[in-house]
Amino acid sequence: METLTVVLSIVALIISIIAILWTVYEKIFLKPRSKVTGLISFIKHGDYESKSMLTLNLVNYGPGKIIIESIAAHNLKLFGKLLKRNTYAFIINDYTNEYNCKLPHEIEQYQRLTQFLPINKKKLFDEPMNRFGFKDTIGRFHFIKKSSMKKLIKEYDENVIKLIEQGKEFED
Repeated sequence: METLTVVLSIVALIISIIAILWTVYEKIFLKPRSKVTGLISFIKHGDYESKSMLTLNLVNYGPGKIIIESIAAHNLKLFGKLLKRNTYAFIINDYTNEYNCKLPHEIEQYQRLTQFLPINKKKLFDEPMNRFGFKDTIGRFHFIKKSSMKKLIKEYDENVIKLIEQGKEFED
């Protein structure tokens, strides 16, 4: 009788360890990987050529699909989550642009989502933001790398200067 109890305890222990390892594997290794890039570009379609726009691209490297819910920006600070001092912003999708797909949008493995945002302000953000990208329906954020974010802000500022020289007026 005691050997049966010991055997059942060992089997229960093995099943528990397998369940914990599977949960860790599933949460860390089976979540979809993505890469977000940003650049200043324009659309050329036949004779039509758009004004310069901020372009956000997300590629899903899998496994599985990602459902993108919104465009997001953050100002993440050290210990900001604990002190509740992080700034969050959600950018409204430009539904007037026929080249933007509507959000939420489902992205299968190895597919791309591209969003075009108009350049209509002197600064990219009113408040300083250090992260920019997409938020999915599960609540995960897919951000541009920090080094790319710095280049994007610099490129945005240079483009705004060119547009001001051409006579365009901006909102403050």
